[in-house]
Amino acid sequence: MVLRGREANSAQLEARANARLALQMAIAQLQRTAGPDQRVTASAAFAGNGYPEQWTGVWRTGEEVDGSLMPAVGYGSDWGTTKSFKDRRESVTSWRSDWFLEPLVTNVSNSSPEAVSSLASATDSLPAVEVPLLGIGQSGALGWWTDDRSQRTSVAPGRNADSVGEEAFASAPRHDSGALVEEKWETDFFRDSHERELTVTDQSLALAASTSPLPAQSQAVARSYGLFTDSVFGGLKGDLTRFVESEGQVFGRDEELGLAGIDASASMLSEKFHESSGPKWQRLRSWFQLSRTGSSSGLTSMEAENTRVARKAFGGEGYSVDAMASLEQPVHPMVVDAGFHWDFTPEDETGSSFYCHIYPRVSLWNPYNTQLTSEPMVILMPKHIDSGGGLSVEVSLRGQVEIIPTVVRGWGEQFRTAGSPTEHYFMFTIEPTTFEAGECLVFTPKVNARVGMQPYDDRVVSRNILTANQPVGPENFTLSLQSRNSLLQQRLARGATVTRYISTPWDSQNYQNALHWNPKPFLLKQGTAGNMTSRDVMTRESHATLQRLYVNDGGAGEDYFAESGKRAGYIRMYPGWSNDAENNGSEWGTFASNPNRHPPRRWHYRVHLSWLDDIEELRVVGRINNPQPPYEAAVMADWNPIASVVCRTPSTYLREHFDLHVGPWYRCKAAHDAHGGLQNWGVFIEGKARGCPNANPLDFASELAFPVIDLPSRNLPLQSLGQLRHAPLSPWLWHPLRIVGNSRPSLHATADETSLPTIAQTRNPWTRTVVQTDAVFDDLVQSDDHKDVLLYDISHEVNRRLWDSYFASSWEEDFDEELNKLPNALYRPHPTLRADKDLMETGSGRQALSFWLPAYLLVNEGAFNVNTLSTESWLAFLSGMKDVSRPSSNGQEMAASHPFSRFRQPLEESGFWGGGVGLDDSQLSTLSSALVEVVRERGPFLGVSDFVNRRLSKDETQSRAGALDEAIQRASLRYEEGRDFLNMATDQDSAVPPRQRLTQEHNAEWLLDGAPGILEQSDILEPLGGTLCARGDTFRIRATGISKDESGRILAQVYCEATVVRSPEYLLAGDLTEPGSSTEPNSALLRPYLENESDSTLQANPDMHPLNLKYGRRFEVLDFRWLTPSEI
Repeated sequence: MVLRGREANSAQLEARANARLALQMAIAQLQRTAGPDQRVTASAAFAGNGYPEQWTGVWRTGEEVDGSLMPAVGYGSDWGTTKSFKDRRESVTSWRSDWFLEPLVTNVSNSSPEAVSSLASATDSLPAVEVPLLGIGQSGALGWWTDDRSQRTSVAPGRNADSVGEEAFASAPRHDSGALVEEKWETDFFRDSHERELTVTDQSLALAASTSPLPAQSQAVARSYGLFTDSVFGGLKGDLTRFVESEGQVFGRDEELGLAGIDASASMLSEKFHESSGPKWQRLRSWFQLSRTGSSSGLTSMEAENTRVARKAFGGEGYSVDAMASLEQPVHPMVVDAGFHWDFTPEDETGSSFYCHIYPRVSLWNPYNTQLTSEPMVILMPKHIDSGGGLSVEVSLRGQVEIIPTVVRGWGEQFRTAGSPTEHYFMFTIEPTTFEAGECLVFTPKVNARVGMQPYDDRVVSRNILTANQPVGPENFTLSLQSRNSLLQQRLARGATVTRYISTPWDSQNYQNALHWNPKPFLLKQGTAGNMTSRDVMTRESHATLQRLYVNDGGAGEDYFAESGKRAGYIRMYPGWSNDAENNGSEWGTFASNPNRHPPRRWHYRVHLSWLDDIEELRVVGRINNPQPPYEAAVMADWNPIASVVCRTPSTYLREHFDLHVGPWYRCKAAHDAHGGLQNWGVFIEGKARGCPNANPLDFASELAFPVIDLPSRNLPLQSLGQLRHAPLSPWLWHPLRIVGNSRPSLHATADETSLPTIAQTRNPWTRTVVQTDAVFDDLVQSDDHKDVLLYDISHEVNRRLWDSYFASSWEEDFDEELNKLPNALYRPHPTLRADKDLMETGSGRQALSFWLPAYLLVNEGAFNVNTLSTESWLAFLSGMKDVSRPSSNGQEMAASHPFSRFRQPLEESGFWGGGVGLDDSQLSTLSSALVEVVRERGPFLGVSDFVNRRLSKDETQSRAGALDEAIQRASLRYEEGRDFLNMATDQDSAVPPRQRLTQEHNAEWLLDGAPGILEQSDILEPLGGTLCARGDTFRIRATGISKDESGRILAQVYCEATVVRSPEYLLAGDLTEPGSSTEPNSALLRPYLENESDSTLQANPDMHPLNLKYGRRFEVLDFRWLTPSEI
């Protein structure tokens, strides 16, 4: 008995030794495969080869060639493109196996295939986890299984729903353990976060579960620590929380460590072809700081910065915001509808002089979800050479009818004909006004109430005031004009009566003179207090253009007018006489005899942003059965409704009606009333004339607010990259409003690239493709080489740069509490480091390091891998907002269990415009199932941006949306009433060669897509995106050791388990502030690879030690324990 006991004890000791050896080999395998930053982890089943789904596999994030790394998405000869991005996975169809390293189990190549051991028992839904065994001679064997904790639900970190405030709206407080059906836990099973933090461990979870013991394959884990490292470019992530609160041009640059940091005036996109025009970092910072600069009640208009003189457009424009170098979005209400009606009345009965009555209207929209107080502004409305302004009269004398032409000439002859810039426009001053959140107001002439009209002042424009504090009515400004044709006076003196009169354009055959009156843009300019002269408005920098609307012809140049046939069409244009009241003037008589007179319905010159239903415009241009882009546009999804620059692109030139539209903007052709019951400018409610930015106000009279941009909380730091979706990064019309987190494909890109290659690779397509755009474009760019690509999928490229290389720590500079109490409840100090706040404050004497140190000191305790294939885990992750209290502006709390919202404080919880897009438990469960389907089809994702972005692929199911957006569509979770406004746009009228046209299949399905009440993936990414990752940094290793006798009979088998976590330190760790070298240990801040300037290839950093380059950051053991057989 003693002998047998000694033999058994010896067998146990040998088995334990083998188990320890297995554990060491598993850690070595982890270090070799998952230590470098540019790795992702996912189910090994993605690699094929019959690997079980429960095995974890490791992939490279690109191809490694001769010491360099080629990411999946890039540009250059190896990607087959020079000025746009493509995905190598389109050509390397076997990438899932080619870039696969190995499964994290016993080294299969050295084991007998029939020798396996179970390291996790089967459950109701999953088979047992079996791994190969590695024989050790004839006396023993070992095996291991390494499980990625990031593909499960972390239930320990975070805060309960009833203990959080508005910080939860930007960073969900926890994962919802109540979604784990098998464990049957309640959602918040601890009273407070401190109790949760101290009590919950992997071992205590087993005791808390209603099923005992807790299955080894349970989707619940205590914590999954995730590092803030870049899986695509490598290195620690930069902290945008620190950047957006910083001042100065350069932040985070440390030349000794080779850290570039951020140049606020530079493009967020580092490629040469976006160097000048790409979205500037400062625009992102300016958006965040708006919440700090505004008052507690809202925003105040801010002056434009970076202005330049626009010289090339005919007649000039004066100073304007420099669209190419603009570092911020000037804060002001936006023009969404503008124009004027006109009419004529005789000043007396003689016919020697006349009043031309001008009825200007401007719809201004506050796009912000907060109150906005505007300073004085000036709206300039062009006098288009074919719009009218002239007067011809028909008289009847003793039964004889006679037409008297050109009694008054068109706009060009009503003032001096020198063609000075001040004479090209009507100029009106918009009085200072307070706009409520999302409010759209209609401004009309503020004149003497008794008379109803006031002389238009062409010199002091501050006297031509527009107000929104009155209904849209007959008030007007007047021009006093002298008759140019004495024949009318003669006929009237003889007793003739006026039977009809029409407005005619300027009748001139002088081509050069006509060019003075070439169509000009509508301009919204900055105003000042006190008197403003027209000359000042056109010449002084204090009156910079805030918004340019080149809607009429896109800004035609002289070369265009010189083309055959264009001259006659523009200079000699005569509307015919008819008995149609819409074309003829009102009953002839003085204004005093009929002050409420209606100008003829066709006498207007008006542009506006496309409406949901512009049926009248379609009918007039003959496109009822063949819609086209200018009249069918999902403005809030595919375009930028707050663009400061509106002009035609090489992709939006239509053969028919080309002079009527620019993207979603168009020049109205249908007859419209100036005032009265049929006018469609606005409705008078609660003392204000109210409009609508994207629909007929008469149809939306009950809606008073239409916000699209939110601001961060005044009381909290930046907590999530998802919050940046509201930053207006681009001034251009052809980019979408929400860029960060958006996955909709651009109309100006192909399915498998981020641009239209034919345009991107053509030298200056703006003048070579569409000649009438050159004047405008040269004014905006003022550059002769045009090397930048302006038409591209900006969302895809910005997401690619942001979601993998940066994060938002929520750790603001003056944060004075412990690091485990950050606003983002899931961000905590790294468990293997001694997080020293003094290190942040001093940066060891180098302030630039404060941009990088949060990624070194902190860890994401709830890291969730986007490659997860568990529907249950996805549901727990997506339920992180469950039962969080979110009040709306109307004082009511959102009733939805999962209160997602477009805005921090939605206007209401449902509807097109309210912003509330909450889901119930059943809807979220459906979404989780749909999302797992998408992950199986597209995975493994090679970075978080790969998950956020659409796949650059010719496969429509992958290229039409990012993973979450695709799942939302499959789950049918979008506002169903949006189907009432289907998008029917085509490009059948396009005069552009097919390869340069808008990609019409990228049009949003519904015209309402992008509305605040229609769920999109950024609504989910804002609160939840901060915990997403594409790789595991915390692993549980289960190892077994076996001892055998000479016959192969098993004498003993033992099991052990260890949790290991990746450290931010490299394998050979050097001093944090010293870069090290290829022969010395390296700083954790040193980047392993450097970006190439000529393409997307990443070159190995020559200062990186070869071992650090090969093995990456070291793994450390957090805990270890022996297991009983019942725990397997």
